[in-house]
Amino acid sequence: MDIEKKLIITTTGFYNTGSSAITHMLSEFDGIDNKSGVYEMRFIYDPDCISDLEYNLIENPHRHNTSYSLVRFKKYIDFNSNNLTNHHYEKLCEGNFRKISYDYINDLSDFSYLGASHIDVYERGKLFWIINRVYKKVINSIWNYIPPRFIPGTLMKPQIQYAGTPNIDKFLQATKKYVSRILSYMNKSNSSIIMLDQIFPPTNIDRYLRYIPDNYNVKTFIVDRDPRDLFILCKYVENTQVIPCQTPEIFCDWFLWTRMQSLKQENSSNFMRIQFEDLIYKYDETRDAIVSYCGFNDKSCSKMKQIFRPQLSINNTQVWKRFPESTKEIEYISERLKDFCYDYSTSHLSPDFVNGKLFEC
Repeated sequence: MDIEKKLIITTTGFYNTGSSAITHMLSEFDGIDNKSGVYEMRFIYDPDCISDLEYNLIENPHRHNTSYSLVRFKKYIDFNSNNLTNHHYEKLCEGNFRKISYDYINDLSDFSYLGASHIDVYERGKLFWIINRVYKKVINSIWNYIPPRFIPGTLMKPQIQYAGTPNIDKFLQATKKYVSRILSYMNKSNSSIIMLDQIFPPTNIDRYLRYIPDNYNVKTFIVDRDPRDLFILCKYVENTQVIPCQTPEIFCDWFLWTRMQSLKQENSSNFMRIQFEDLIYKYDETRDAIVSYCGFNDKSCSKMKQIFRPQLSINNTQVWKRFPESTKEIEYISERLKDFCYDYSTSHLSPDFVNGKLFEC
């Protein structure tokens, strides 16, 4: 007998592109366990995480790659299980995230041992490398008089190393088990629908879907917004360093580079692209498309426009018009990224530039 699958809904974007607007809109529906406001769930695709493990253990294995990738993953887990640095995963997993992740490492490795590698020296930096070289030269001269077993030949202290040779089937089985254990804590209410933030990036989604347990379906939304607003928000409102906004030229280079990566994806059935501005200027049409994609046609919505309020979020659009000092920059972006700029000509709506404030999307 077929087991009814649960549904994961996740949103992703390119930083500051309005993906939270989707989660706010879907939160208005009844019966959805929304965890998207807690933390971005990037443990699948962050550097040193599951996707990198597959590459180093399966696609390009050798003794340094295997050990180093698992050591780096362990460091990622330790950082994200620390109350001082980041405890969100531990909180969501009721204090079990580190243990679950260590079990996953053990599932992927055949055994562990104490040892050192040249990669460990690189991580310690140039100063340590110089000091260690001097130490080794001194020790080499002393060894003429004192047996080597009494004096370490390097300043490197032994650290845990891993050996493992999983095949792809074993890797995917262990990974699905790992993700399933995490999801079981995040969905303690046993809801048929759970909403998570950023569990996938906006690229290569087919690869990451293979890590999801078989008893889950996934609906992914890739959200983007007008590059003119994105430039203004990042340079003049937030002054963030995430997106390069020093010049409009480098911003456009970065914008095209990231979008072209995403547009390479061929299987459009595994995700739905949403333009942030459509959520406001074409609310009914866009909302109907989202509802249909998620299969919510018969699901009740008791809080419509109470969480996502397009009448307020409209003030998060056409922001570039409020910054006359950026006119030349916006002209450059409008020309070079014209295929990505939103067409407002058909809308009768407009932001309140006098009283309008920027709201969280």
